[in-house]
Amino acid sequence: MFQQIDRAVAWVMETDAKLRAALRGQPILSIGLLIAFLAVLSQASIYFYNTYLVGRGGMHELQPYLGMESLIGLGAVLIGLAAIVSVLIWTFVIVGGLYGLLRKAVTGV
Repeated sequence: MFQQIDRAVAWVMETDAKLRAALRGQPILSIGLLIAFLAVLSQASIYFYNTYLVGRGGMHELQPYLGMESLIGLGAVLIGLAAIVSVLIWTFVIVGGLYGLLRKAVTGV
């Protein structure tokens, strides 16, 4: 089990290094905050969509045609999914980092 965790931590560190290189030293945290801001905007757009465009019925009443209402709802759903994926990635990075710190403190490696 620890070998799988070690591989996962190594993958996270490698991916983080690739992201930092691709972003030319830009802080990853600012990207996370941007995605969190987009998640808040997506929730606001879903509320707007449900309340003013469809009524009180909810997202299951999407129109069968691609009108403005459907595009707003689709955009909100896609941004929300991106935010969920971002939260999962950050959770993985944080847990992996904590595991790495704990392992270094315990084993000295």
